[in-house]
Amino acid sequence: MLGYYIGCHVYPFGNSSLLTVDLGQQYIDFYSYFRQTILGHPDQFLYSFNKALGGDMLGVFAYYLMSPFNFILLFFPKSMLDTGIVALTLLKYGSAGLTMCYYLKSVASQVGGCPHCQSVMRYRGGCSPISSISCGSMPSFSYLWFAQRWTASIIIRCATACCWH
Repeated sequence: MLGYYIGCHVYPFGNSSLLTVDLGQQYIDFYSYFRQTILGHPDQFLYSFNKALGGDMLGVFAYYLMSPFNFILLFFPKSMLDTGIVALTLLKYGSAGLTMCYYLKSVASQVGGCPHCQSVMRYRGGCSPISSISCGSMPSFSYLWFAQRWTASIIIRCATACCWH
């Protein structure tokens, strides 16, 4: 994905941006608020006057901001939040591919000498990135749910392990 971002001139490698649709109109403000709350105003975690005339923020945090990957944004200054989102996105893609590689390796070792599984083992380096970018996981369409892509392979692995034992 890094090569793709460089080739498509996505910021910071060019003038294109990942901040489209909901990511640029809604989530960027949530990520900025996340940074502000964690780094300077932890009292805003539960309640804030930034929400309309004031309101409960726990739901916003639980629904939009509780991914452990979001903590990478703390290493980027507010002025470079868009660069942090590129790094965050690349980390999410990499994690989804890595966990799929783990799943394919564990499944192939479970079924042993199956010829189809042996071919999967040979090509898992290609299957993993394909898996991470499949199923509408492009950031502009489903960025919120993309954060959970890396857990899917682990959950499926646990479910298959339960079925095989």
